[in-house]
Amino acid sequence: MRLIITALAVVLLASATTGTQAQDSAPQSVAVPPLDAPPRETAEAAPLTEADMARMVGQWEEYTPSRNFVDFGADGSVTLYLKPGEVGDLDAMRGTWSRGEDGELVLRFEVLGVPIVQQAGVAWDGEELLLVSQSGVASRHRRRTGPLPAEYQD
Repeated sequence: MRLIITALAVVLLASATTGTQAQDSAPQSVAVPPLDAPPRETAEAAPLTEADMARMVGQWEEYTPSRNFVDFGADGSVTLYLKPGEVGDLDAMRGTWSRGEDGELVLRFEVLGVPIVQQAGVAWDGEELLLVSQSGVASRHRRRTGPLPAEYQD
């Protein structure tokens, strides 16, 4: 998920440095190289199944290599919660999640009129969800319930 936040920062920075709003121009895809921050745990992902998708529904806390919270909705919605000031004035990114043609997880967001599409593999380690970048680096997530921590609330 940190990769998505990095992509958002690139979009906001580009908009700020050009002095224009992204919605003033035709939407363009944003390509951001994978953010493979230490520790570099690697994992192999299998094609995403219907059972995986059902299991993913709910709120998850990424705890390594960074920390954030994501909520996968049964309706295909996804919310990535942001700390105040992490990406401009945004408190969350809302978009959709689905299974791609090759069985990968596809996350789609739009920020300032610019589409952000990220793909990841999915693997499981017991009850933990691993999202695996295209370079094979995994981020670990554990299921959670209850309110978000104070630093993620307005």
